[in-house]
Amino acid sequence: MGFDKIIGQKRAKSVLRSAVKFKRISHAYLFYGPRGVGKSMAALAFAQALNCLSPHDGEPCGVCASCLKIAGGNHPDVSRITPEGSSLKIKQIRDMQEKAYYKCYEGKIKVIIIDEAHLLTLEAANSLLRILEEPPGDTVFLLLVEDTQRLPDTIISRCRGVSFSPLADEAVKEILEEKGISIQVPLSLAYGSVQKAIDLNEDSSCRELVKETEEFLAEIQNHGYRELFSYAGHVEQKKEKIPLLLDYFDIVFRNRMLQLVVREKRGGSEKGTSAGEAFGYQACREALEEIGKTYYYLYNNANSRLALENLFIKLKKLSQKGVGPNG
Repeated sequence: MGFDKIIGQKRAKSVLRSAVKFKRISHAYLFYGPRGVGKSMAALAFAQALNCLSPHDGEPCGVCASCLKIAGGNHPDVSRITPEGSSLKIKQIRDMQEKAYYKCYEGKIKVIIIDEAHLLTLEAANSLLRILEEPPGDTVFLLLVEDTQRLPDTIISRCRGVSFSPLADEAVKEILEEKGISIQVPLSLAYGSVQKAIDLNEDSSCRELVKETEEFLAEIQNHGYRELFSYAGHVEQKKEKIPLLLDYFDIVFRNRMLQLVVREKRGGSEKGTSAGEAFGYQACREALEEIGKTYYYLYNNANSRLALENLFIKLKKLSQKGVGPNG
């Protein structure tokens, strides 16, 4: 495994390597950031580095008995707690507490990884807090979370935070290609999350919606109200996919604005994406405002069918402005 196998996350890897190299290990770390950006891999790499028999500059060797056992998930001093159902329960934390005070069986440092720590129940969080306040020696806790706002401040204050940022689209593309996953959905829709990119590209309904929406937007100037209302009804039947449609619109118009700015600077005549070619710079700005309003309406439980119909009508009108300076 090792930190060098993790794509991106330069700052996070530097923090963890330095901690091992200079032996400045905190008793608890909070790895926070979106799902699918490398937190879990970093936790295993850190556990390896802490217990490696031949570490070098804070990097685990990856080939010693300890590193191989951790990579294989069978090291007696490295354990992982994952949610049972929709939450991390107090019984799981109490069971962990008993083991945390045992001496290391064969490693240097006992490592306890708590996945999705933001799913701790209140009772479980209070139980965990007690052990973080009086941590056992030679034990490191790694809490992995997506949203720190769902974690009590008392727990956050007792951990060293390590931020994991969304990955660049190129990094996500590299990982998906390594996994042999065909990229059929714009990677920007994943917002830097490898797992979300995998989910989107492997979900046939997501791929179909993106393709349909691209075709719909490319021809929006030619659609009458019947076509607009019909497509709104079609999307409304897949209510859980509406955020994906809005995200796609958002990406198309932002990319179109960028393309127009680049074209103006270069004095060229590059075309934008097929879905956004009909829109000028100002039209894209207004379209993004309308998309933002639609997000707001839906968040506040507005009628989704009416919200989509209204958005499609606005987009059609904006597409008719043309692509000139005022379009």
